[in-house]
Amino acid sequence: MKRLKAITRIALCLAFLAVGALILVDALGFVPNEQVVVSRQHNVLCESIAIHCSVLASQGELKLMEAALRAIAGRNPEILSMGIRRSNGKMLVDIGQHSSHWDSMSGNKSTDRAVFVPIFAEDQQWGKVEIRFADLAHHLGYSRRDDVYRLCFTPA
Repeated sequence: MKRLKAITRIALCLAFLAVGALILVDALGFVPNEQVVVSRQHNVLCESIAIHCSVLASQGELKLMEAALRAIAGRNPEILSMGIRRSNGKMLVDIGQHSSHWDSMSGNKSTDRAVFVPIFAEDQQWGKVEIRFADLAHHLGYSRRDDVYRLCFTPA
């Protein structure tokens, strides 16, 4: 078997050391996670929408609620659909064919893609806002494409 030259062995060791260091730094949480950042942004947006809709529900302003949701959906391309559903299950507002997007979601628990937040009017649950977000990209079975690039090109 032919042995590798010393310079080749050193280069390979340095490359593997750099990759190992990147994996360790990522595992320790020092590298920002795009999925966590986007999830936090979605949560803040959904809470803001719920507060806005709660104020409008207290005033009986369904038309203003719908107009606000349409404006928000138009400015956020990651939102596939939005809807307002009363506590009795009746859909009042359907934006972006929300019924078809939401019916495919199972359960009453929010996920990264499907979020619902309650709307309150005078300390009683009036209904809920349902928001369906586009899927976060997953490349090569790894959730963050920029990390794959970082791992591939840092040793070079």
